[in-house]
Amino acid sequence: DGPEPALIMDILETELRFIEERHKRGQRLMRTLGWNWALFGVIGVVLLLISRADDVSTGIELVSQAVYPLFHAGLLAGLIGWPFARKLAEYSKQEMLIKRMIIEGIMAIQAGDNPRIIEHKLSVFVEPRLRPSGEEKPKAAPTPAPAEDEGLAEKVAAFADERRELLLRMVRETVQEHEGDEEQKAAVEEMVGKVEKGEMELTALLAALDGKVLRSVMEKVKNPPPPLLAQMRALEAKFAFGNFVELADNQIQMLLREIDQRDLVVALKGASPEVLEKFLGNMSERVRTFITEEIGLAHASPEEIFMTQVRIVAVVYRHAERGEIELPAG
Repeated sequence: DGPEPALIMDILETELRFIEERHKRGQRLMRTLGWNWALFGVIGVVLLLISRADDVSTGIELVSQAVYPLFHAGLLAGLIGWPFARKLAEYSKQEMLIKRMIIEGIMAIQAGDNPRIIEHKLSVFVEPRLRPSGEEKPKAAPTPAPAEDEGLAEKVAAFADERRELLLRMVRETVQEHEGDEEQKAAVEEMVGKVEKGEMELTALLAALDGKVLRSVMEKVKNPPPPLLAQMRALEAKFAFGNFVELADNQIQMLLREIDQRDLVVALKGASPEVLEKFLGNMSERVRTFITEEIGLAHASPEEIFMTQVRIVAVVYRHAERGEIELPAG
């Protein structure tokens, strides 16, 4: 409902403080019982010695009798009072740690931090052996497409199967014909190889092409089916990494929740100052400082930066296909 972060933190900290105070009362109770039992044992020994002070003939018997109150006092204090107090203190520390983690997570979510950054921040509360390994979780089974989309998917797949080699050859030839950065040409060649090996989707390759190159490829493709033509027309609008400055802040924040943190660091390493400021301006101060430091420490080749930016642009296209983002006019 839009309360200020400082107000949320104050409420949570106050609740945490009173919970800790209640825990301390229980610990003090058990410690006091332990000391009282020990004191009663000592008092029992003293009273026994006073009552038998005139009887000097039974020293061994007196000592044996004095052991009983001390034994029972030590038993109660050493097995119940003090151990229970230590256990309560340990349980209190564990609960406080969990609640501190919850508070940190709530504040990070309220600040709009990236989920991976939130995971990284919360993992420091956990022992290293219990922290997430960072391995990718199994992907959920894809949701079946609606009946009206089945024909569309089949047509696109059929065209890709029949003309994949022809289309890839056109992409290779067209990229070489156009003047451009040799490093980007090499990166496109690498992506073509990945498409041939089945490691990359054909539409992802088309999304990575320069607008002029894509138009040239479209002119060479004779009579493509309407579904693929519609996809290529959409890609012709050409949303490049530099176009992020044209997106609204709420759209950037939505994308930040989905973009991998490591990809973001590498992509921003080669971004223009305007794009960098656009992303950093939509992060909390803590995350902004963290990302800025990571960018300064990151080492990435131009090819790696370009490929990473392509992956991030692919996230934009996925949201655009669902109608959640409107691509700026190319």
